[in-house]
Amino acid sequence: MPIEEKIVKKIASQYQKSPGQILVKHALQLGLCPLIKSNCITRIRAYAEVDDFELTAEEMHTLNTALVKHR
Repeated sequence: MPIEEKIVKKIASQYQKSPGQILVKHALQLGLCPLIKSNCITRIRAYAEVDDFELTAEEMHTLNTALVKHR
């Protein structure tokens, strides 16, 4: 499992969210508009349920660093 995936899963477990929800929230907090695609309507709805938490500055930095290394 890549380190980036481990980091996202760790943060997701802290918030009791899915890794996808963490990545959507990360994009939103960066001021981006994530494009959400899935064949499963429940997954699309879950991705939209990210207004009840905020990622900390440290978590944002961790995700930014991990995702840049992934490219």
